[in-house]
Amino acid sequence: MKALLLAALLCGSLLLAGDPNANADVSVRAISLKSVGHVHQLRGDAVLETSAVAVHADEIDYNQDTNEISARGNVRIKLRGQPSYLFVGAEPGQTRERKRGLPMPEVMPPEIIK
Repeated sequence: MKALLLAALLCGSLLLAGDPNANADVSVRAISLKSVGHVHQLRGDAVLETSAVAVHADEIDYNQDTNEISARGNVRIKLRGQPSYLFVGAEPGQTRERKRGLPMPEVMPPEIIK
């Protein structure tokens, strides 16, 4: 369950992929929709879509001020488009990336600090 929420929050950060000051159109639909301040509560067959990501779930809460998404129940997330780079988990301060279609660079051993 925590993994699904983390994935939903991660994809929520993709709402404004690229320029954080750019406006992104957000489309929502559900059986029931209620807004409490800047939080939109989608219930039943909930869908939130942008040009970068589509989130499907039984329930979605979307905070329009912070662009945070909380999704619960049967969560499915689809990233749109084909990324040109794949960033793979690395040690803090290191980034490993792979250009689409090219082999992954060799893993760098961790630095030992004495």
